[in-house]
Amino acid sequence: MEKGWVRSEFTKESDKLYNRRVFQIEFSEHKHPKQWRETNTMLSGLVSDKPRPFVYGKVNNFYTLKLGYGYSRMIAGKPDQGNISVHWLYLGGVSMAFLKPYYIDVYVSSQDNPGFLEKKTIRYTGENEKDFLGYKQNIVGSSGLIKGIDETQLVPGIHAKTALHFDFAADTRTKLAIEIGINGELYTQKIKIMANQKDYPYVVNAYISFQFGKRW
Repeated sequence: MEKGWVRSEFTKESDKLYNRRVFQIEFSEHKHPKQWRETNTMLSGLVSDKPRPFVYGKVNNFYTLKLGYGYSRMIAGKPDQGNISVHWLYLGGVSMAFLKPYYIDVYVSSQDNPGFLEKKTIRYTGENEKDFLGYKQNIVGSSGLIKGIDETQLVPGIHAKTALHFDFAADTRTKLAIEIGINGELYTQKIKIMANQKDYPYVVNAYISFQFGKRW
């Protein structure tokens, strides 16, 4: 969601498309570049469970909520309605990371009967690496999005974004634009998404977005 203000009360109505103060609220999910969904086609025929999609080695779902404040300035184009204009957007603010543990259903060796397998729902702890990563063919699948939500960890941070915004709107009441930019986030601790991968306290990504709708 984005809220914009014209910088001067004397600015023309058409200039609401151009030089503005901007406040944004953004909720998104980050995924590790080495994660992918798969289904275990090797699950033993001795079990009745139907295989479900899962991400092998995933430790946490990483969601972010960001509040940002900045400016959008017109750098090219004409103020006439119907013309294309180019804007430079820059803003920064606070962010909050939500790390929800990722659970899987997997068959592991029974402690009481080592020759048998028992089904468990587990998350990665480091101590259970053998069960979590050792036997991919025994994984049934993800335990679902809700599982572990009550264990979500909050990590505060800051973020900044800069972008070029190409506005194709025909009038001041509609929204039609393409935005190309770079976003950076820095947190107070390293963010762990995947097991056996290096963790970092920051995220940097480039993005392209297509925006449409109405202004009010």
